[in-house]
Amino acid sequence: MLWKKSLSGETYKEKYIYDEKNGLWYEKQGEYYLPCITLPDEKQNPVGVWLQRHLRYIKQYNQLMTIGQMACVGKMNTIRNVAMEAVSTNLIYN
Repeated sequence: MLWKKSLSGETYKEKYIYDEKNGLWYEKQGEYYLPCITLPDEKQNPVGVWLQRHLRYIKQYNQLMTIGQMACVGKMNTIRNVAMEAVSTNLIYN
């Protein structure tokens, strides 16, 4: 590795070093040298017609499931409220 030190201010050679063993550049962050790496750009794979239709179906099915779950919770709350009222009326207040 190239290690350059000087008593004056930081120069480009002090902030960035190159490691010949692995071929990576390193940038000085505080007291440490961190590798200068980036993620490669993601490739956009074209989506076929059947995958588009499947994704549309999944979205619609999820909406139907959400609506069904909300209706079920509403019915369960109604049953619980009726039961609580019956218990309160018949057992507690009588």
